[in-house]
Amino acid sequence: MQRRKALKLLATGAGSIFVMPAWANGWTSQTINYNATDADFDALLAEIVDTFIPQSDTPGAKTLGVHQLLQKVAADCYDKPGQEKFNAAVMAADQQAMSQFSKTFVACDAPQRLSVLRAMETSPVTTTADAFKMLKRLTVDGYMKSEYAMDKIMAFEFAPARFIGCVPV
Repeated sequence: MQRRKALKLLATGAGSIFVMPAWANGWTSQTINYNATDADFDALLAEIVDTFIPQSDTPGAKTLGVHQLLQKVAADCYDKPGQEKFNAAVMAADQQAMSQFSKTFVACDAPQRLSVLRAMETSPVTTTADAFKMLKRLTVDGYMKSEYAMDKIMAFEFAPARFIGCVPV
């Protein structure tokens, strides 16, 4: 009886080895729906992540689609109160820009956006400061987990092909 169970598990494992790569290769940024709730919200979040990590000689967070990842994470991984907190954090940047410069965050130029985020960071209101921390943490996490960051910045090796046996401790 144990042999049958072992053979079933072995067959299932072997089958999944052949199926998994084809299944995972089907994932692209076009096939994954990131649940863009609103075009204005998407543009606002894109500008926030681009202000945190702007494009220079390396691609910025907006270029790598971190804003889309954040929306997908919020929609799939957060419960309803967490989603509301995420949405409120994004809207807090827009409200801060309106109170500081009387225009939306998207309409502000780069120094004004930095000023808005700095004001959020140093705000005496804990919800605003927490919103800043949440957005910054999620942006950095999303950027560092992108394919570009893993390959080019961190030089990630899936399976190192060397053995260094004599390393000073």
